[in-house]
Parts: sequence; C-alpha cells; structure tokens
Amino acid sequence: MPINPNTENQERVRGYFTRAVTSWQGESPETRAMWNAAVRGRPLTGLNYYLAQYIKYLSSHNGQAPATPFLPPGQQQS
Repeated sequence: MPINPNTENQERVRGYFTRAVTSWQGESPETRAMWNAAVRGRPLTGLNYYLAQYIKYLSSHNGQAPATPFLPPGQQQS
C-alpha cells in the first residue's frame, strides 16, 4: 500500500488543483474553446492545459488567483 505522508506541500498542491478545477468550471464556453484551440494537434485537452497553467500560476504567485478570464499563454483579453 502506498504511503501518504500528507505533507504541507501535498496539501497546498491539492488545494491548487481543486481551485483550478473550480475555475475551469466557471469559465465561459468561449474561454474554454480558446484553451481547446491552443492544444489542437497536441496530445492533451484544453482542460489539461488549463489546469497545468493555472496551477503553475498559483505556485509562482504565492497562491494568488489570476485575473478572469484566465486565457492561454499568448492570448490577450479583449
């Protein structure tokens, strides 16, 4: 059976993941379509890419959420 040390870092990352999923669920269909378009031709979904980028943002900004809508890298808000 795997050991779960339940470290502070694990708890933080789990919290980030939960926040990222909740954020994705609140994004508009247009924003989700932008994330799906950003990965066209790549072996992942827009959701996968969104979660990875959102968690990366949280990690590098001390847990502070990004502005909404959260757009793919290289996209600008209109």
